[in-house]
Amino acid sequence: MISRPFIRRLAAVLAAAALAGCVANATVVDRHATPGQAQDKAIVIVSVSQDRTLSGASARFFIDGGSPDAVKISSAAGHMEIPIRNHFRDKYGHVYVLELPPGHHRFTSWSASWRNFYINPVKGQVPLEFDAVGGEVVYIGNLHASWVIGKALLGNRVPYSAQVAVNNNSSADLAIAERDIPAIAGRARVALLPLGPWGKLPPSIPVQEGEWSEGN
Repeated sequence: MISRPFIRRLAAVLAAAALAGCVANATVVDRHATPGQAQDKAIVIVSVSQDRTLSGASARFFIDGGSPDAVKISSAAGHMEIPIRNHFRDKYGHVYVLELPPGHHRFTSWSASWRNFYINPVKGQVPLEFDAVGGEVVYIGNLHASWVIGKALLGNRVPYSAQVAVNNNSSADLAIAERDIPAIAGRARVALLPLGPWGKLPPSIPVQEGEWSEGN
């Protein structure tokens, strides 16, 4: 007879895989674009990152999840994925210069993985909303995943939870974005997502925290 904990773990793994499989990587601005080519685009700069405490971990963030235009951006490559350039020294992560359809958008969820472990946030998180405007470049902040580390029976350090926060890393992120995409130099306007833990909930509910489930 299959145990309930096994069913819950399997459901969590399948949910994470289904979510990742239903979305595409976001469109990034061509680094060889001219200022004229980039002039009319709706461009959003955002960085996503994670602690350096775990090698082989990855955090993924989903924009407009559940819609036909849903996309994801990742802090690092997961298993069997194309490597993602690390832009930082004190953490793993990447600064994205995204071309999005003009209009209102939302970060709807996140997920994380390490080896054969997966995590999703608690239910009820509040989406992070922002606007992409044609002809404008906007910086919306840094989404950072922090691992909660514990010890296994044999004394090995392992993650047992994770949480996400929004930070203002504009001084570093904008320098990286303008270095990689010269066509946007000097154009960025700062319009930050709500800073602090993502989806601050009532005191009776954990703040943006989930527990790892083991895959098979």
